[in-house]
Amino acid sequence: MNNKLKSAFISSFIAVAVIFSLYGLYLISQGYLAGFGLVLAHGVWVVFFLKQWLRPVARIKPQLHGWRLLAVLGVLISGINGGVEWPMLAALGWLGGVFYSFWYGKLNRSATAIKVGDAMPYLPLLTADGQSTNTHEFAGKRLVFLFYRGNWCPFCVAQIRELAQQYQQLRAKGIELVLVSGQSQSKTKALAEQFTIPIHFRVDNDLSAAQALGLVHKDGLPAGLAILGYDLDVALPTLVAVDESGKVIAVDATDNYRVRPEPETFLRCFDDPANMLEDASAT
Repeated sequence: MNNKLKSAFISSFIAVAVIFSLYGLYLISQGYLAGFGLVLAHGVWVVFFLKQWLRPVARIKPQLHGWRLLAVLGVLISGINGGVEWPMLAALGWLGGVFYSFWYGKLNRSATAIKVGDAMPYLPLLTADGQSTNTHEFAGKRLVFLFYRGNWCPFCVAQIRELAQQYQQLRAKGIELVLVSGQSQSKTKALAEQFTIPIHFRVDNDLSAAQALGLVHKDGLPAGLAILGYDLDVALPTLVAVDESGKVIAVDATDNYRVRPEPETFLRCFDDPANMLEDASAT
């Protein structure tokens, strides 16, 4: 139920922010200074999400203090014309930001079924073209598996692009990058075609691999995106590093979808075997 509430919240939060930003612009056109407050209190979140889509980043400070401070300023400005109704409407933007910062972003995942020191299990996957393969496809090689939510998540896409930019460093260390998602083959292929370097995109049909590893986020898709062909359940964003022997040497199971590990964090695990377990447990 909690995940369903979050799914409904994020879509409603964005929709309300857009609606009241437009309403604020209307008030400004009618000469009401309070409209500036509404635009600021709600428009700050419109800008925030547009920024993530237009220039996505793999990590931001989870508390979003600066953004919420702007929303508070909007609430104060909205009271200029004396009425209470506009500050109340503006306060919805601030309150939505509080829930987004401290409640929605938390994944509240249980312990993963894959741990440092485990052998990477044999799990079936598909290529973007529908060919059968599995997690042992690259046996004997250093691997970084990234389980991501889907093309719709700007933070996942930003993390993938960041890893792609690290390709030369990965290649120099003999590391293959395997990106796994439960989204459809067509959507996976569309994402894969954005990259010219040899990254291995894989489809986790019915999230069977994610289920085996304890990485399923029930009802993790924002409400309304199902009409675009995405499944309601998604993979929890997780990075798993595997050495040549097939042993897991690092697991980053972030509990906030807006915070992804720096590439150097797991690359160090391949460089310094003596500190593999310590480094991995710190992520």
